[in-house]
Amino acid sequence: TSTQPDDSALRLQILRGELSRIYAYTMQLELEIFDYYTELSKAIKKKATTFQWQSPFRPGANTATVEPRMYPQALTIAGSDSGGGAGIPADMKAMEFFRVFSSVAITATTAQNTVGVQDVHILPEDHLKAQILLNFDDYKGNLRVVKTGMLPNRAQIEIIADCLSSHAKKIGKEVSLILDPVMIASTGSRLVDDAAVEALKTKLIPMATLLTPNLPEAAFLLGKKESEVEASLDESAKQFF
Repeated sequence: TSTQPDDSALRLQILRGELSRIYAYTMQLELEIFDYYTELSKAIKKKATTFQWQSPFRPGANTATVEPRMYPQALTIAGSDSGGGAGIPADMKAMEFFRVFSSVAITATTAQNTVGVQDVHILPEDHLKAQILLNFDDYKGNLRVVKTGMLPNRAQIEIIADCLSSHAKKIGKEVSLILDPVMIASTGSRLVDDAAVEALKTKLIPMATLLTPNLPEAAFLLGKKESEVEASLDESAKQFF
């Protein structure tokens, strides 16, 4: 029988050479990317309109234009769920998924998991106000959408209403409020007191652009049975405004 020469050693040598070239190219590309973003960062800090970077593939200085991208922005004001399934953590995940830059103001922290809420710590009103105002002062007219979640007491609700009104006047534009009247956890635990519910009805719901209660929350706010709300959804919705 005829035998063919074993060229596996030659193939291995060629493969090693190709891998070395790919590795070298990748390293050069990483260096270019690093240099590009380093110079871009410097240009943004200097408020420059152009910048230059070095490329191993294009000798000499390469010039690019600074094109700042402004993502849509929204502020979420809510409680922070330690289990990560609701509140601030969930809002941030949803906003980032839809490429919305999320800033936050935390009303309360909870010790909870999928079984239930074990503890709720309500943050001081002046701390909540500072969080909201600092975000408004920083982002100014770019921040015109606010989403609220768990608002545990009347004092916090009044602060939020005042901050929204003053921000809208300051920037001269309407601020859209998405109000999620979180009052009962999915595990059944009550999260807000009666005074907060009344303040929600009189202070924030009239300001809301969009109201998103679930069926138990809608029934609770309207003083109806869930079956009554479900039987006349359109009429029930009109009763909020």
